[in-house]
Amino acid sequence: MNKLLILFFLLAAPQVFAQQTSGNADQKYNQFDFWLGSWEVYKHGTDTLVGHSKIESILDGVGLLENYAVAQGQYQGKSLNKYNPARERWEQYWIDNSGLTLFLSGGLMEGRMVLDDVEHGDASKGLNKIVWEKMENGSVRQSWSVSKDSGKSWSVVFDGNYRVNKPDILGLRTCIYKVGDMQKAKKWYASAFGIEPYWDEPFYAGFNIGGYELGLMPGESSLAESAESVVTYWGVEDIDKVYRHFIESGATENEKPESVGGPLRVATVRDPWGNIIGLIYNPAFNLNQ
Repeated sequence: MNKLLILFFLLAAPQVFAQQTSGNADQKYNQFDFWLGSWEVYKHGTDTLVGHSKIESILDGVGLLENYAVAQGQYQGKSLNKYNPARERWEQYWIDNSGLTLFLSGGLMEGRMVLDDVEHGDASKGLNKIVWEKMENGSVRQSWSVSKDSGKSWSVVFDGNYRVNKPDILGLRTCIYKVGDMQKAKKWYASAFGIEPYWDEPFYAGFNIGGYELGLMPGESSLAESAESVVTYWGVEDIDKVYRHFIESGATENEKPESVGGPLRVATVRDPWGNIIGLIYNPAFNLNQ
């Protein structure tokens, strides 16, 4: 192949790719997205952990990359998964560290992804069929069957459930302010935040603020210096209104509401004990997502 042909191919490839991914194929590329995520794999119907799997979207959503490892042992495997618009089917290429290679093909059938190697496998060694199904609880059930009679009958060799692998760190839960006078502080915070504490003890008071906990604990009466190191921002819709409310409630000005980029606005005030209370309006951050 001469240089001109190579140059032509490089220039034409993006246009060819765009034509291949247009139309109905765009939607079909996402048919397997229910498998995306970081999972713990359990033997179906039990709490026996058998493996860990991470399914990633790659190449601008065109393909899925599977990374699998057993919970105990050295076995590992990977697969590439992609919808092939030319053949109008899904294809998977699997390899593992035992030397096994599989080329499966198929598609979405009644909400289940069904792939097999009937076309490309060796019937004398056994054919393979794998089915993935999204369950109502958000998990994914995967069953792997093998046929020794050229696909006339199938025997299940693996039946597992992919459950979401929750991260060790689940996100913010509690913000604690130290105050010099617990009784006065509880009254002040109840008025400022418009809610009474759900937990009220001499050594601790807890307020449920939109699903997060604001805690008060006895401490030094002046925390002006240490309070500068960490600032917790509470979400608001109308930052100017809430800022005025805190000032009118007895907080002192620290930073007036200001824009910090686009629609994002922040402000901070100090409570009567020197703690900094942050306020933030951030329409891009949606806790429901």
